[in-house]
Amino acid sequence: MCDYCFSFLEEKFPEFAEKCKEVEVNVVNKHPKAAILLGGSLVEEFTGKICDLADVGHLKDYTQFDRLRELGRYNIIPFYDQKSFDRARKIRNKAAHSDGESTMDKAYVMHRMLYNVAVWFYKNYGEDPDFVSKKYEGPIYEKEELSKDTIEDMVNKAISSKIGKHTQMSLSDDNSSIVNFRQGIGGRDNNYLLHDFSEEYKKIKGSYLLGELYKLRNSSKEAVEDADSLNSFKEYLHVERGIQNEFIKKLKEVVNDNSAHLVMLCGNVGDGKSHLLAFLNTHYPDLANQFKIHNDATESFDPNKNSIDTLSEVLSAFKDSNINNSNEKFILAINLGVLNNFIESDYANEEYTIIKQNLVDSNIFDPNNFSQNYDSEHVNIISFADYNMFELNGDDYENRVSSTYISSLIQKVVDDSQNNPFYQAYLKDKELGIETPVIYNYEMLSNKKVQDVILNLIIKISIKYKKIISTRDLLNFIYEILVPANIEKPSESYETFDYLKDFLPNLLYTKVNSSDLLKLFSFEDPINLRKETLDDLIIALNISDDILTPIKEYIDDDALPLLEKCFKEYGALKDGLLNNEHEIISSLIRFASIFGKNNIENVFINDDYLDYLDYLYYYNTKSPEKYQKLFNQVNDAIFNWKKYMGSDIINIDELNNFQVGRRLKLHPKISEEDKGLVGLNYDELGNRFKTDIRISFSVNNSSDLISINIDYPLYSSFVALNKGFKPNKTEREKLIVFKEFINSIINQTESDNRLFVKTIYNDENFVFEYDELFRKFSFKEA
Repeated sequence: MCDYCFSFLEEKFPEFAEKCKEVEVNVVNKHPKAAILLGGSLVEEFTGKICDLADVGHLKDYTQFDRLRELGRYNIIPFYDQKSFDRARKIRNKAAHSDGESTMDKAYVMHRMLYNVAVWFYKNYGEDPDFVSKKYEGPIYEKEELSKDTIEDMVNKAISSKIGKHTQMSLSDDNSSIVNFRQGIGGRDNNYLLHDFSEEYKKIKGSYLLGELYKLRNSSKEAVEDADSLNSFKEYLHVERGIQNEFIKKLKEVVNDNSAHLVMLCGNVGDGKSHLLAFLNTHYPDLANQFKIHNDATESFDPNKNSIDTLSEVLSAFKDSNINNSNEKFILAINLGVLNNFIESDYANEEYTIIKQNLVDSNIFDPNNFSQNYDSEHVNIISFADYNMFELNGDDYENRVSSTYISSLIQKVVDDSQNNPFYQAYLKDKELGIETPVIYNYEMLSNKKVQDVILNLIIKISIKYKKIISTRDLLNFIYEILVPANIEKPSESYETFDYLKDFLPNLLYTKVNSSDLLKLFSFEDPINLRKETLDDLIIALNISDDILTPIKEYIDDDALPLLEKCFKEYGALKDGLLNNEHEIISSLIRFASIFGKNNIENVFINDDYLDYLDYLYYYNTKSPEKYQKLFNQVNDAIFNWKKYMGSDIINIDELNNFQVGRRLKLHPKISEEDKGLVGLNYDELGNRFKTDIRISFSVNNSSDLISINIDYPLYSSFVALNKGFKPNKTEREKLIVFKEFINSIINQTESDNRLFVKTIYNDENFVFEYDELFRKFSFKEA
């Protein structure tokens, strides 16, 4: 008889062995829906059998969700052993209610979960002290062909049973998965292969490429992150990040330790915690199965409990009374806001004081400190907080910033590879003669220069507007700049010029009803710039006898074929043959911002932004001598905000026709917190750095330091103030942080017994001074 993974059940539990074999047969023969539904029902049968053996038969009438909860409370199946049971339940339920969930990758996960359940069951109820389970390496049953009728009979038998109460469904789309898996000793091959487009790629509005790009949208089912495992789409798009390596490394370090370990994966909403858990479950299943995993309190054992109650329940092994006697390994993926609420709760103050103290010691909630990964005897903290999606390169590089992650993600979409489903769909559209803005935009995004421009703009948006950008945001953004809002099915009446507004340079800055990320790009629209070179281009467009002449002078050859196609049938703007002159000029300026030649590309560079990037790099690499100018800029901005009254004298108040001031001398300092990271260099910087700069001063040689965190919006305000900008009342209110910083500085001058008075009407200066020795005031002309 052919061997299979569950043969160890045959002697004592032959009925289970036979049913498990049926699941494995369906996995091997690529019948995912059958494998998933059979496997899920079988896991329920295991829990039913456990109820009988543990003398809690009344639980068999409960749903699987409630049954597992009660078995956990009875400690019959401890909560930390329930992971495989619960994952199997979720996968089966999703497949039962959505055909799209019955893919081979989910079938393999179901097979692995079923194996884990069977091993746990046999170890606890097989009464075989010599039993040693084999490491899971995937199905080992040799493939044989089964008829569709046989498979449907297997499934219907399972789903019509007392436990499997799902509606019968057809298996006609079992093999509709876009991914071809190859099973072997080493696991599975998740590479995309060339496919039969007629069956596996969907046309949307006449385009295969559009069908694939739709998967990038926030509203697509592929966009939903599943922490249980990576689906085939996410598997292809996966890009390695630095925090991934830190996380896996830490798990491998603590997994074999005899003491309890709580590994916290912390961060903000949308930063990739669920994706990282899915990566762990997919690529390191043996490691993952040795940990209990809880994802940000989203999986409550009791729907009536809030997230804090749930955390207290699932972390019970780490209570003060248990933590030193436990050897539980636990992964907690949690948002910082929820974690902060937990440590402020009564649970933390009464039962989890050790964990609370660890979190306090880690400084993870202090925005002024760089959050290093934290390790203690029982708690390990890995935080996304200071991992960025981009790298700082310093001013010795042509590009001050770069992003391996973002560029790799874009490349996943446009790579001219046999494994790339987007590219293969694009080739099929080209083969069919399809010609739409989506095709042209895809070709533009495939251009390295365009990728670099877009990459730098994304980083700029992140820094300038303090936008937290998730992977889902990026994928949706790629969709938005490739696909016009109201794309139509291509027709014979297609005219390139009519679709000028739908080309990538315009979509990048003007797309209506767009995502929050793309809306920020409108603030960077190059048509808002006032530069002499742009004026020259506009003049040339208006007076030239042929609109293509100035286009060729200012725009790279890469964009010329498309622009020639747009304008070849037209003469010049001055001839009046082209309507919407403003839209045409705006479009060409946007093209120039991406495809501009050397004679215009410098127009789109913001020197203040580049200076800030330099300061940011030197701050993070601890080179204060190289950002000394920033101290001077802050000093000048303070005096320009409050007004100079003379050398080192700052205005602190105005009374009728008088200005009142004090002497203020600021001395640049490095705070103790910043000194703690001296020694970092570029090689050590990676993706972990602060995106604002802490500047500290002592006032009039005081030992106390006053600090301010400078982000780019605040820095740009300093630059404006120093160029003569006079903020109105509303603008001053927006700079409340700077205002409070100045007030703190002025309060430090109160120990000075002298006040300087200046008359506004005739510019006379006086000194009002208190003599402590003789205890009297003097008022004299300065």
